[in-house]
Amino acid sequence: MTPRSKRTGLIFLAEEQLEHIEGLINSALLSGGKSPEFIARLRALKSEIDKAKVVPGEKLPPDVVRIGSWVEIEDLGDGFVEQFQLVYPEYSDLSIGRISLMTPMGIALVGEKAQTEVSYEAPSGPHRIFIRRVSAEPFGPVPEAAPYPKYPNAVSAPPTGVD
Repeated sequence: MTPRSKRTGLIFLAEEQLEHIEGLINSALLSGGKSPEFIARLRALKSEIDKAKVVPGEKLPPDVVRIGSWVEIEDLGDGFVEQFQLVYPEYSDLSIGRISLMTPMGIALVGEKAQTEVSYEAPSGPHRIFIRRVSAEPFGPVPEAAPYPKYPNAVSAPPTGVD
């Protein structure tokens, strides 16, 4: 069995993504009309990025979850294994394996390394997952879709025109 490490509290973030993520948070908080649960998620994401070690994208280890990464996880409750791509909210589409950074799971995963166990609270209750692998490419077949934009450092820059 592969050794598992628990979350240490320190996460890593590509500096090229930080401004876009902070803009998403601030815009959503200022726009009003959001549910208390969504506001709590935004604050959780803000808390995560406030304690992140921010480095240039090219110096971020390849096994760190970032926007654009493909992640293979194992649900430690039921053993279910799945892969998905972590994306900005405007590209989210679960039917093609794209999960938003703004979801409880997305917030828990961003900046974490492969071979780490993380926990998060979702509307369905608490979850514990193990990050098996992280890659710039899918681990196997995924549903057909328009390609997600490719950027250097496994999608380390936000799409143009999206603020």
